[in-house]
This record gives sequence, C-alpha cells and structure tokens, in this order.
Amino acid sequence: MDFLSFFSTTKEIAKKIDCSGNTDIISSIDTAIKTHNKPLSDGTKKKLGKIVYLNALDFVLNDLKITDDEKQRLEKLKQYFSFTDSEIATFNSLKNQTAVQKLITIKYDDKILTDDEKKEIFEFATFLNLDTGTVEAIRKNIASSIFKIELNSTIADKQLSPKEENYLKQLLTKLEMGDDIEKIGLKKSAINDLVFFKMFWQADNGYLLPLANLQIALQKNEECYMGFPAKLIESKTITAGYKFISHGFSVPIVKGIRYRAGTGYSMPVRETVTTSYRGAIYLTDRRIIFSAGEGSFTLKYDKLISFQPYRDGIDFVIEGWVYTIKFLPLPGNLFSVNQMVDLYCAGLTSCIRYNQNPEDPVYLNAVKEAKENEQLITFDNA
Repeated sequence: MDFLSFFSTTKEIAKKIDCSGNTDIISSIDTAIKTHNKPLSDGTKKKLGKIVYLNALDFVLNDLKITDDEKQRLEKLKQYFSFTDSEIATFNSLKNQTAVQKLITIKYDDKILTDDEKKEIFEFATFLNLDTGTVEAIRKNIASSIFKIELNSTIADKQLSPKEENYLKQLLTKLEMGDDIEKIGLKKSAINDLVFFKMFWQADNGYLLPLANLQIALQKNEECYMGFPAKLIESKTITAGYKFISHGFSVPIVKGIRYRAGTGYSMPVRETVTTSYRGAIYLTDRRIIFSAGEGSFTLKYDKLISFQPYRDGIDFVIEGWVYTIKFLPLPGNLFSVNQMVDLYCAGLTSCIRYNQNPEDPVYLNAVKEAKENEQLITFDNA
C-alpha cells in the first residue's frame, strides 16, 4: 500500500469514530475497524490511533478545561493503541502550547492572574506535558502584548501624563512584568518616544524642571528648563558694486570724435548674504537665550511680539527684527529636530503664560498631579 492510500485509509476510518465524548469512544473505534473492508495492519492501526487521539484531544481542549471523564477517555485511547508515555508526550506537544496560550490569554482578560488561575494553568499545562519554563515564557509574551496594547492606547495623544505613567507602572506590576520599562521588549526608539511624550506633557502644562550644569550664566534665581543645539540665521543685503545706466546719445563731430549728450547714473548692485552662528538655544523662566559668541542674544518675554515654529526651527519676532533659529540634531539622536521644536514651543508658551499669571491653574494642576503619582519613565531611560 502506497503512502497516499495508507493515509486515506486511516482518515476514512477516523471519520467514523465519535471523539466528542457523547458515546463510548472504544466501542466507536471497534465498530469503525470491524466495518472496514480490510483488516488493519499494526502500522495502520498505530497511525489511526494517532489521528483518533489528536481528534479526541481537540474536543477535550475545546473549552480549555480537562475533566476527570476526559482524562479517562484519553487514558483509554492510550491503552487501546498501546501508546507509550513518550508517544503521548509527542502528541500533546502538537497541541499544548497553543492551548496554554489560549487559556492564559482568557485568564488575563482582567489583566491579572489570581492564585487560583495560576494553579489552573499549571495543572492544565502539566497534564499536556508542558514544562513550567515554557509556560512562563508564554505568560510573559502575553503579558507583554497586553502592556504594549495599553501603552499604545495611553500615548495615542502623544503625551504621557503622571497619571498615565502611574497607571502603566501599576499595570506592569499586575502583569508580573517587574517595574523596568526597558525589560518588556520595547525598542530604544520607543523608549525615546516615551521620554519625549513625558517631556512634552511637562512642557505643555508648565511643569518644567530646571537643568543643572549649564554653560551659560543665569541671573539670580533664574531657572533654565531647556537647551538644544541650534544656529542663528541672519540674512543681510549688501552693495556688491555699481552699474552705470545711460539715458543720453552721441553726435559725431569729425572722424573719430563724438559728442555725448544727455544724462546717466550709477545703480548699486545688491546681493543677499546669509550668515549663520552655531550655538545653543535655551529656555528659562524669564527669557530666551541664544549662546553663540558673536551671534548671541537674549529676549525677555515682554519684548517678544510673536513666534512662528517650522519643521526645523522657529522665528522669534520682536519690534523691527526677526531672529531665525534652526535646531540641530542632538548627539545620540535622542529626539528628532521636529520634536525639539515642539518641546521648545510648548515650554515657551507655558513660560509666557506663567509670567502673565503665576497662579496659572494649568501649572498648579500639573504640580498636583505629578506629586500624587509614581513615575514609570525617568530621564535615565533616555
């Protein structure tokens, strides 16, 4: 008998066997074999047994529970077909990881595993010959997936508030994932984004934290909140020379001599020259500071008429002048240039708002929220 005929025979007989548990499975097997038109060889019977056992196991695992009756049914199949423990373990290995994964996923529906649920999972896995190390690896993968889904939902607005941080920190604990955000499989770029979302919330709400070890001189009690590499762009129109323009005409007098009549004038030739000064742009509680040697400047908030952000820079408008600042990449690429612009503009808006009203309710609420919640993301993560 060729392989295809052999496989077709076992499948044909297996279809006649009721593995659902509604009837006695051994009687169903005997009937199916006896009504077959040819007697089965030992090899064919063994192959049939594997198919029947796996079909019966599918019915048993369908509700992710294994009752004593179901255990007895599988044991009868083992005895009937003379399967060894090793063979049963091999059969179970085809189903056990998927079944345990489904069970853990269901038990994690409320994002926490109770002691009773852990016991149920352990007993279920043990019966299916799945070791505890593999079960724990499956659990961690599921817990990590749950956390990442919640994380993405939490930061959908591109901000991470203290309340949201606290929620995520508690979720890690509930999922038994520890409290280290870097150990759940997030890429470094994703960690950097979380740092940015946290800083953006702080900047947007006025909860700005002072920087230390600055290379600029501050006034007494002045605090600096941000510092980014940048360059000042200055465009000036200069006179590069003159061009003579004539409106006159000439009249010949004798050969080789002409008389020029009328008038003419010289027109200046102008060119635009762009100069850049590389340095750093800072944000303090009182002013904007650009430090770049010859190109340095400071702007107090009451002198600022407006500011216009772009993808890679900001125009600061004062009376009679515009300072154009282009942000430069950070070492290590912690934030993109566009992110730095967003942070600076949010912080600048908050500083202006606070200078106008030190009792700014947005700032006061932010301070309160920060004090009442635990941190998940620290700047050491960056």
